Amino acid sequence: MPYKDADPERARVACVFGLGGGELHVADERFPDEWDGHIAYWYDGVPEYAGELRHLDDARTAIICCLFGHPAAPAGWEHVASFTSSGEAACWWCGQGTGNEDGRPGCKLCEGDGLVYLGDGWCEVIYRRRREC
Repeated sequence: MPYKDADPERARVACVFGLGGGELHVADERFPDEWDGHIAYWYDGVPEYAGELRHLDDARTAIICCLFGHPAAPAGWEHVASFTSSGEAACWWCGQGTGNEDGRPGCKLCEGDGLVYLGDGWCEVIYRRRREC
């Protein structure tokens, strides 16, 4: 599974949001990005389920804990849509559908209960680059 050796929080975010293909941005100091340090978890494009927005070729999706609303768009970007999440999913490594539904003691992703839980208030916020007139 992708993210197996990653920071556990990053792996939990990827699991809950179904990003098993390595989509989450990884900051690289050799190639700084305008979002580095501003939004911790993001990827280029929009979620697969947001079919009506698939035409946006200049979009990024941020994964943000925003219990009290989503933050303002980063400079040069505009908010397009937001989708809330339950903040939980079956563990990729030992949860439902893996043949070990009770989880594995010591699993760093789900802590052994087979369920990855980020907590309330997480969402995917879609931004697109602001077009200048």
